[in-house]
Amino acid sequence: VFAISGAIAAVKKRLDLYGIFILAIVTALGGGMIRDILLGRTPPGVFTDIRYLGVSCLGGLLVIFFYKAIDRLHHPLRIMDALGLGIFTVIGVNVTLASHGSWFAAVMLGMVTGTGGGMVRDVLAKEVPMVLQREVYAVASMAGAVFYIIWLQLPLLAGFRDIQGSIGALLSAALIAAIRIISVYHNWHLPRLPE
Repeated sequence: VFAISGAIAAVKKRLDLYGIFILAIVTALGGGMIRDILLGRTPPGVFTDIRYLGVSCLGGLLVIFFYKAIDRLHHPLRIMDALGLGIFTVIGVNVTLASHGSWFAAVMLGMVTGTGGGMVRDVLAKEVPMVLQREVYAVASMAGAVFYIIWLQLPLLAGFRDIQGSIGALLSAALIAAIRIISVYHNWHLPRLPE
């Protein structure tokens, strides 16, 4: 879904086929690449497993061949984007904790994993990143990441840490998606200062 959103942005900016694939790839994989570099995990995972690139290019191809049909799917794409934000944030938290990062680093890099690709996409498309100007996006990611960190610290299922982690991951991703979807539905935005 992130790759599709990048490819759609490229089409709307009238970029060529190369531009469509680049925006698809950086939107889908940019946050994870930034996270891996900040954690010293080099080369980033995207360069060690061709499947990441393949799925991103598939998203670009779908837009190339079915742009008009996909562009009309605003509501399903927003829901999928919200789910993607939740899943990518949780993955970012898990990767950071597995790399022995602190809870604070896990929250921050979870947010980077979830939102970084979209920010890179917007910069390449000569836009102010959406996450910096409107909509509750990064805040949803942060809330879910904090919830997940707290969940992992609770002695809920002593002796069953893997099960507790899996349940927490699902709940955190769902929380992020729910905050994101509700904020879109109610048109919630963070306050802005007057000029």
